[in-house]
Amino acid sequence: MSTRLALGAIGALAGLVALWSRGSLRGDRNTKGKVQWSTSPGVIWMHPLDFLAFTSTPSSSRAIDQGKVDEYEAAMKEGATFPALSLEGEAEDGRVFVVMHNGRHRALAAHHLGERLVPVEVFIEDLDTFKPVPVDSLLEGSGSERFFAAVTQPYDEDEIDEYGYAESRDLRVKVAP
Repeated sequence: MSTRLALGAIGALAGLVALWSRGSLRGDRNTKGKVQWSTSPGVIWMHPLDFLAFTSTPSSSRAIDQGKVDEYEAAMKEGATFPALSLEGEAEDGRVFVVMHNGRHRALAAHHLGERLVPVEVFIEDLDTFKPVPVDSLLEGSGSERFFAAVTQPYDEDEIDEYGYAESRDLRVKVAP
């Protein structure tokens, strides 16, 4: 079995596992571009570079495993299905703080393939009630002018230097309807 086929099979299996674990194995696959994504209700769609802005600085290429990006890119070209990217965080005093992320390499691979949108699952917990905050309540605006705003995780200087994570900053990015 070729490496590309094996990666494609692994990517497809990961997508099925993600759907199964969420209890939404309905075959939800979205193709807003060329890449197949497994999604669940409540994802938001944003540009891959906007997703990366929540996680990395433009000068953080040293923290990206280019081999992994190349593997994902090849599997995406072959039609493998990938799980949505994710941002996790906390809400306090009306502000959202991103504290964890997953999907930098997939976002970069999708960007290399010309994808204009990637699905992002957003999991935010209210620190007062310890309950999840509905995604729709996190979005500003309406219709085609909707935005997601948050503060990036305040990483320490070692994490910023070693992994290329973003310094804490306020971000507001447009999301697709």
